[in-house]
Amino acid sequence: MLEYIIFWIFCYVISSVVVQQKIFAEPRAWLQRCSTENPSWLRRKMCQLVSCMFCTGFWAGIVVSFVLGVCPINFEVMDLLNSDLSYYFLHGLLGAFGSYLLHLLMGILIKYAEELGIDT
Repeated sequence: MLEYIIFWIFCYVISSVVVQQKIFAEPRAWLQRCSTENPSWLRRKMCQLVSCMFCTGFWAGIVVSFVLGVCPINFEVMDLLNSDLSYYFLHGLLGAFGSYLLHLLMGILIKYAEELGIDT
């Protein structure tokens, strides 16, 4: 269970930095223009892939499992699938789920802190 929590925290942090934080404000603005103004359907969809916590969480899950080697999925399940692509796809799905779940939790905590008058 601890592996899942660590994996989800990594995915959430990556997704949050890309989707919400100021450091990526200019690239997000460019990607938002690209996702609406580009004549190519494929390019518009590629630009939309980093515009939400769920979508970015999917890619973060793939990156975390590939680069850091964090592996919350049981290897017995992976032996049944017997595919590297399915391994990364499942980690992408786990990353999307964890990123969005933590995003919702943080929203609830921030709202609660604001009700209490705590500066967020």
